[in-house]
Amino acid sequence: MKIALTEEKIKEIAAMLDGGMLFFYHKNNGELVSYPEGLEDSGYEDDWADETKKVKDAPDDYVQFVKASSREAFKLMEGFIDNIDHIPTRNKFINAISRKKPFANFNDMLRYYPALRQQWFDYKLLNSIEHLQRQIDLFAMPPFNKSFCQELEYHLTRTFQNASTNKFDTIWCDGIAMPSLEDHNDVQTNQISTDAWLGTNGQEKYTMLIKLGPLSVAAFEHGLNLSDCLPSDQTQDWITLDQEDKTIELRLR
Repeated sequence: MKIALTEEKIKEIAAMLDGGMLFFYHKNNGELVSYPEGLEDSGYEDDWADETKKVKDAPDDYVQFVKASSREAFKLMEGFIDNIDHIPTRNKFINAISRKKPFANFNDMLRYYPALRQQWFDYKLLNSIEHLQRQIDLFAMPPFNKSFCQELEYHLTRTFQNASTNKFDTIWCDGIAMPSLEDHNDVQTNQISTDAWLGTNGQEKYTMLIKLGPLSVAAFEHGLNLSDCLPSDQTQDWITLDQEDKTIELRLR
């Protein structure tokens, strides 16, 4: 599914998501529907009734854009603090977010540092735009669906079983996760990161990096089946497995 949004619109949506708005994109006609989160029992339900009805009447017709999770927001805050050059000031902020209510403490501290406050707003908006862009990229990845995850799981197990070395032939795969927004996923750089469960019992969690070759890049561009992009299960040269670090890299055609 291709999502057609201008850079200015993406910037606007990112800012409004961060401000507490919910955004939904219609898969077929590209209509954007938005309304404030937490409307229930707010007294403003009627003001947004038309918007909420559209989504409630046809939820499968929309995809929702979401803001960063609390964990992601905290990591973003930590990253900003790490870049504060003045060490005493940096230490004050570190101490502030180490206590209860870290977000409130952080915002209270910014009131005393107007220059840092503006830098934070700019930094946060830039990261919100990148977060939204990653969602748009993921929505544009229909070939990488649950069906393909299952097929890749079986294909990997067959490949391990066909290995001529004992290092691989006792390994099997018991699941591959759909890509997450919290992982590094960038179709534009032709790689996808997710998790897989491997090992002699199939239950060890591995970090999986999937690199896309010319055929799989074309499959994404045209919404085609990725199954045809899997290398032969008779060779293992498309797999790099590190059992110590629990990582696996796959190179699709």
